[in-house]
Amino acid sequence: MKSIKPNHTQAAILRARRIKSRLVAMGVKQVDIARDLRVTRGHVSAVICGAYASPRVETRIAELLGEDPGKLWGKKA
Repeated sequence: MKSIKPNHTQAAILRARRIKSRLVAMGVKQVDIARDLRVTRGHVSAVICGAYASPRVETRIAELLGEDPGKLWGKKA
């Protein structure tokens, strides 16, 4: 079970909106990511919103967007 992170700062909200917008623009649905990774759509959404930390989901989304996972999720190396 992944830990829940209370991360609803303005920066996290803006990051989530930006990620969601980019996925929609590419025609990628959260349910497709969830299906590929065998997790729920809610889990993918929670990771995007910063409520859960899941390196596997974060990495897959970063790959789809062509971004470095650390940069996309605002994590230090």
